[in-house]
Amino acid sequence: MSPKPRSGEPLEGVVTGLSTRGEGLWAHGEYTVALRGAIPGDRVAAAVSRVKKRRIDARLERIIEPSAGRIDARCRHFELCGGCTLQSLTYAGQLAAKVDMVKAMLARWDVDASLMREPIGLDSPWFYRNKMEFSFGVDAEQRTGLGLHPPGYKYEIFDLAECLLESEEAAALVRAAAQWARDAELAPFVSMRHGGFLRTLTVREGKRTGDRMVELTTTGDAETQMHGRTVEAKAVADAFLECMRASGVPLTSIYWTQHRAVKGERTTVTEHHLHGESVLHEELCLKGREPMRFEIHPRAFFQPNSRGAELLYHQVGIAAGLVDAPGGRLLDLYCGTGTIGLALSPWAKSVMGIELQPDAVENARRNAALNGIENVVFHAGDVAAVLRDLGDVQADVVIVDPPRSGLMGAAREHIDQVGAARLVYVSCNPEALARDLVGLTEAKWVLESIQPVDMFPQTAHIENVVVLTR
Repeated sequence: MSPKPRSGEPLEGVVTGLSTRGEGLWAHGEYTVALRGAIPGDRVAAAVSRVKKRRIDARLERIIEPSAGRIDARCRHFELCGGCTLQSLTYAGQLAAKVDMVKAMLARWDVDASLMREPIGLDSPWFYRNKMEFSFGVDAEQRTGLGLHPPGYKYEIFDLAECLLESEEAAALVRAAAQWARDAELAPFVSMRHGGFLRTLTVREGKRTGDRMVELTTTGDAETQMHGRTVEAKAVADAFLECMRASGVPLTSIYWTQHRAVKGERTTVTEHHLHGESVLHEELCLKGREPMRFEIHPRAFFQPNSRGAELLYHQVGIAAGLVDAPGGRLLDLYCGTGTIGLALSPWAKSVMGIELQPDAVENARRNAALNGIENVVFHAGDVAAVLRDLGDVQADVVIVDPPRSGLMGAAREHIDQVGAARLVYVSCNPEALARDLVGLTEAKWVLESIQPVDMFPQTAHIENVVVLTR
C-alpha cells in the first residue's frame, strides 16, 4: 500500500471520468482523485486538498494538455458558479461522459451495464430551466447582493448578471431586485448572526405558456430597516411589488412569502399573493397527444425542465408498454403531484397514484380536473397503509420515481405485493439506482433496459428510465 498523500502534495494525471457532482476523476494508486474544473481527457497538474478514505480531493493547478472535447465556457460566471460544471465540455462529450459515469456506478455494484441504451439529449442545451432560486447575501465587497453561492460558501454570493440555464428575463428580474435591495439599504438574512431580512428570490416560468411568477422570501420579522429607518415588513413587500412592476419584465404572478425559523419553535411559511394570478400555468406536450395544462402553486413541485419532462415522460410511456400498446393499468407509487400518471393517462386504462403528502395529492387532483382526466385516482397516505386498506390492488405496471436517496427496503416490499408484471423505475441518482437494482434483481425482478435521458445539460445530472419484469 502506498503512503497516504499529504495536503499540498503535487499530483499529475489524465482525467478518465466524472463524479455525480461533476468533478473530474482519475485513479491514483488505491485512491480516486476528484478535481473540480477538469473534464474527461484533460491531462492536469493538481495539488492535494484533503484525503478521506480512498478519495483525494484536489485543486486544479493547471491543464497540461486539454481534452479533445474541451471548449470555452459560455457563461461569464463559470469560474465562480458551482452549477454548470460541464460548460467547458461539448454537449456530445457531456452525454458520453454521463453515460460512462452511470456505467461505472453500475459496474461497481455488479449490475449489467451493457443494458444501457444511447442517451437522449435536448435539442437545445441552454435556457431550459423553468424555476431557479437566488439567494440574497453579501458579495465580495460586503454589499447586499442577489445571486448564487460559489462552491463551498454558505453565506457569500456573487451578483448574478446572467444565467444561461434560465431566461434573460429571469436574469433581468434578479438584477432589478438586487439593485432595489441595495438602494433601499435592506440587509440579507444571515443565519449565523441571526440578522437581516431578505432570504431568496424565486423565478418560475411557463416555457410553453409565457407565464412568469416571482416570489420574494423574507424572514418572519414584523419590522425591519429600510432606507435607514424602521418600517413594517409590509412596506418592504409593497416596495418590492413596485420594483417588479417597474422592471419591464412581464409578470403574471407576484408573491411575498414570510419564512419564520426560530430555534425551539415550529417553522412557519406564510404566503402573501401581491399581484396577478394565484398560480403559474404550464403545458406539457407529449408526442401524439394533446397538450396537458398544469397549475403550479409557489410551493408545488414541478419538473424544472418542461421540455425535458416531455422527453422523460414519453420514455416512461414507452417503458411502461403504453405507447405501442395502450390500455394498461398503472400504479404510480410515491407519485408526488402526480405528473407522470397524469401525463400517461391518455394511454392508460386507469391510473392510481399514492403519495404521503396531502398537499401534493390535492395538487394532482386539481390538475386532473383541469384537464378533464377521469381515469385517474389519487390516494393520500403511507403507501403500505393505503395498499393494505384498498385490499387487492390490480395493476399491469408499477411506476416509481423515488427521491435521490432511492427506494427504502419497505418500498420494495410494496412493489412486490402488487403483483404487476412490469416495473418502471425513474432514477435521478445513479448510485442509489445501482444499489436498488441489486435488491430488486435479488427479489426476482429481471433487468431489461436502462434509458438515459439528459434533463439537465451543462451539469453532471442524468435521469435514467429503467425497465424490470417479473
